[in-house]
Parts: sequence; structure tokens; C-alpha cells
Amino acid sequence: MKNLFMLVFIIILAYCAHAQMEHRQHEGMSPAEKPGQVKISQERQQLVGIKIGYAQVLPLKKMIRTVGAVAYDPELYSAQTEYAQAVLARDKAYENEDLKIIENAEELLSAAQLNLKRLGLSEAMIRDTKKGDDSLLVGAENGLVWVYGKIYENEIPLVKKGMTAHISSKGLPGKMFMGKIAAVDTVIDEATRSLKIRTAVKNEKGLLKPNMYVDVQIEAPLGKKLAVPEEAVLDAGEHQIVYAVRDGGIFEPKSVIVGQRAEGYLEILKGLKAGEKIVTSGNFLIDSESKLKSTGGEHVH
Repeated sequence: MKNLFMLVFIIILAYCAHAQMEHRQHEGMSPAEKPGQVKISQERQQLVGIKIGYAQVLPLKKMIRTVGAVAYDPELYSAQTEYAQAVLARDKAYENEDLKIIENAEELLSAAQLNLKRLGLSEAMIRDTKKGDDSLLVGAENGLVWVYGKIYENEIPLVKKGMTAHISSKGLPGKMFMGKIAAVDTVIDEATRSLKIRTAVKNEKGLLKPNMYVDVQIEAPLGKKLAVPEEAVLDAGEHQIVYAVRDGGIFEPKSVIVGQRAEGYLEILKGLKAGEKIVTSGNFLIDSESKLKSTGGEHVH
């Protein structure tokens, strides 16, 4: 009796499996499909504009765009002047060989150096200070002016001293000025959560005036990273999805972790491998098809 019951149970299981397979085939699904996967015919892929590409290792760059102003900075001018005077006083003290005067002069010089560091100057810039920079008060004709800009916390690791900055102004249409980042402040502004950067810019014909607002663009290289086109990544709220392409017109959702956004590309930190075939356009249509399938809706292939 027990053996007969087991035989009937096995027959029922086999029938159910066969019926399920027939239902899947009737719905246009391959028996190889897994939960979440979607099968779409080649004809329909072309009709809805699905495009295919690959996850690739690429040299990425991020364009950091911020606003700034041509420096009008009496405080820094005064601090530079005080430092230059402290250097002269220290040198004279050593000439007189008076230990007490030397000690006082060194203390004044250290305080002047610390003040310049507080205002964002690097040690190299401080060493080069011979007097107050007049451009901080009245600008400069064909000389260097300072442009102050701000970068935010997530951009701090990307911006380095010596990088090139492109400077433009709405008041000077068609003009582009080039500069080098000379210093990045070390203290974050508590109110704006940003750091000040100082860029030395050649002021052609004196066009850049103190306190003039400017736009600043910095091209920050990120190195070679695994990346996909921005359009390939779907934001699903708590996570991001890329649809991988499998044989037979099957599309499989893969959860990914993204890094930097870089001029049309997204860095992929986890979830894909280099060379993996993916959907680069039309993935929202595939996602809609996948959701329809999961709710038991009909599929149009």
C-alpha cells in the first residue's frame, strides 16, 4: 500500500512539472529562464530600441564644475606683508647676534607663517612670499591673479595641486582663461561643507577684475576603471541594476555597486566583470517586462 502511494505521488509530481513546462513554453519563456530573467525576441528588441554593449575598463575622467571669484583679499595681502616684514626682522636679528631679539623675531615669523597657512597658502607659496601681492587688491595687467573656487567633500580626493583649471565668465563671452591650482585649503568650511581652492591665472589684458564671478572647470583623471554607460544603470531605489545579456534573447538583472560618475560613464565597483555583455539602452523597457512577468501579466514577444 505504501509503495502504491509513493508511485501515485511520483506520477503527480511528474505531471505537474510537465504542465509547468508547457505553460512556460506557451508564455514564450525558455525552460532555462530563471526568476527575474526576461526573454525578448530579436524582432521586438529592434522595435523597442534595445542596444547592447559591454562593461569595459576605460581611462575615466571627471569634470568638476564649480563657481569662483577673482580674489579681492585685503586680509591675505596684510598677512603676506606681515610675513615679509617678519623675515626681514629675523634676518636683522641674526646680524646683531642678540639672542633675545632673535628669539622674539623667530616667534613673530612662526606666527606669520601660521597665519598664511590658515589662509590656505602652501609652504612653497609661503617661502616665495617677498611682499604683499598687489593683485589681491587691484588686479593685474597681464600678470597673475588669484581665482578662488570651492570644491565639496566628495570632490576633495580628486582635486590636487598642479591640476589645470579652465576659467570663464558670463561677463566675458567667448573668453577662456587657463590656470594651475596652486593650493587647496586644509580646513572645511562648516557652513558649506566645502574647501577653498586657489588658482593662479594669467590675466590677459587685465580683463579679470577683483571680485568678478567666474565659472571654474577642473578635469580630474580617475585612472582606468571598470565602467558602463550611465544609461545602462537603472536606479531601483535601494540598489542599482544592470541587465546582462544571455544567449537566446534572455536578459538577466544584476545588482551593481557604482562609484564615480565620469562624463557619460559610471564606475562599477561590484556586480560586473570586464567584457560582460550588457544592455546600454532600453533597459527600462526590459525592467517593465520583468515586473509584468513577476505579477503574472501577459508577455508580448
